[in-house]
Amino acid sequence: MTTETSPGLPPQLALYHLATGHYLSHALSLAAKLGIADLLADGPRHSNDLAEATRTNAQALNRVLRLLATAGVFAEQEDGAFVLTPIGAALRAGVPASARVDESLASRGAAKNDVNMLVNTGGRQRSEAEFRLLYEAAGLQLQRIVPTEARVSVIEGTPAL
Repeated sequence: MTTETSPGLPPQLALYHLATGHYLSHALSLAAKLGIADLLADGPRHSNDLAEATRTNAQALNRVLRLLATAGVFAEQEDGAFVLTPIGAALRAGVPASARVDESLASRGAAKNDVNMLVNTGGRQRSEAEFRLLYEAAGLQLQRIVPTEARVSVIEGTPAL
């Protein structure tokens, strides 16, 4: 068994990759859910066009696509358009041996949050005061907590001034 997970990388950078890997998995899940690979099947498209097709925010979608491009899922051309790579093509629906991420990833994310909540709060919901402290530690200011009909609330924050 080897203890080196990212050969050739400085230990700090390898650790950073491990710590931020969840961003990539969430981006991959989102791209699969939105059907980005299917939208790129006919050729390059800009994030504005993809955002319109998926009814998402163009700037935010561009950031997600650029993150996925760093992992080789898509490629960004010089003109800013995104193209499908062989890795990304495996996310297309209806192709042989498709590896399209199914919607069950959303429930896995919920399970991860449940484990996080169990470990960090003893299995109880955080209070508004606890959320305020978390937001302050992150350089944010809690604006409001909006209850929903689901088991989750929407927590709104803004950069602290």
